[in-house]
Amino acid sequence: MILMLSVRLAGTIHSYLDAYAPTNRIVRHLRTSPQKGIAVFVSLALTSAYGLAGAGLTSAVQSGGPGWINIIVLLLAWNTIKFACLALASTLSWFLAGLRRCASTMHTRVLKPHQ
Repeated sequence: MILMLSVRLAGTIHSYLDAYAPTNRIVRHLRTSPQKGIAVFVSLALTSAYGLAGAGLTSAVQSGGPGWINIIVLLLAWNTIKFACLALASTLSWFLAGLRRCASTMHTRVLKPHQ
């Protein structure tokens, strides 16, 4: 019974974060946007921004800042990884779509009869 309740709680938290967390909404928007090329650049910019913010807060903690900032650093690190994976996936998707377009163009050229 405890296992069932914990699974239900985890599912509820996941659904809530998927719907309302700002970075998850950005990721969902970038994945479904019709301009796939913009997703690569936006996710790369967000990856570097989150990485720099995490590095800055890490150095602040190491210089004597409060320890609770480590939780924010962990969140920034997670978002850095999330947007880096999105950048990689968007780049691969963009590249494969270009290959498919090129292959279909080549295929239609080969199948046209010569006059």
